[in-house]
Amino acid sequence: MTDTDGDPQSRLDGLKLRLNEAVRHFEQVAGEKVRRAELPGEFPDSPGGFLSVDPDGRYRFEIRERGEPTALIVSDRIDEVVLGVMSDVASSHAQSAALRHPDYESVNDARRLWFPRWSRLMHSLSPEWGRHTDREISEILKTYPFD
Repeated sequence: MTDTDGDPQSRLDGLKLRLNEAVRHFEQVAGEKVRRAELPGEFPDSPGGFLSVDPDGRYRFEIRERGEPTALIVSDRIDEVVLGVMSDVASSHAQSAALRHPDYESVNDARRLWFPRWSRLMHSLSPEWGRHTDREISEILKTYPFD
């Protein structure tokens, strides 16, 4: 049985259920609430993105700004889409924590505070997700090294 078995509505319900489980886990490990606006909404232009299931059974997570897609994940696997949503949530929380950090004013590059917390949050959700985040951070730093 694959993640794409069943009718589109039951697949979408399964995706939302898995995301809700991940959010509850995040709130436990981070000790922070996830605001509703941070999560995918009911409409394509929702601030936290939009979840859907394609007619061919693939899961989608899409973020749009002014009607244009700015981020898109399409996968046969629920976990890949939930990873994308939770990575956005964890990154946002880590960035906010970096801005409140006492050393914020003295660091040349706030990513020195942001990236380690993002990585820790994702590792606490799933070792696999943490490794994925570490690779993503490495790619960012290859292109845009620390100041």
